[in-house]
Amino acid sequence: MALNITTIDFLSLDVEGAEKAILRTFPWDKIYIRSFVMENNVGSFDYELVKEMNEKGFLILSHGGNSDYFFVRQDDPIMKNVDFQPTQEFLDSGSKIHILNPGRTKKRDPKSFL
Repeated sequence: MALNITTIDFLSLDVEGAEKAILRTFPWDKIYIRSFVMENNVGSFDYELVKEMNEKGFLILSHGGNSDYFFVRQDDPIMKNVDFQPTQEFLDSGSKIHILNPGRTKKRDPKSFL
């Protein structure tokens, strides 16, 4: 690993259509990503991608319809300060995926998220 960095707080992934290929070959066992945003070039909501990221421990915090997706790791400490119920289920070809339904934050002090 370059610079011996094993944790990334935030990653922005926008490589004009190669995002899924990069995520599928990413060394998840060597680098811990807390949250990331990525561009979606599928043209519709990508259930398959969201399911794959759920299986890696991520919830989709928000999405711009068919464009950008923001994922956060479900076990990240910041999630303890967010009221949510990751139970909104979408069915696609018989598969269930969970999408984070964000509510209000439990704490308003920005320092509480550090």
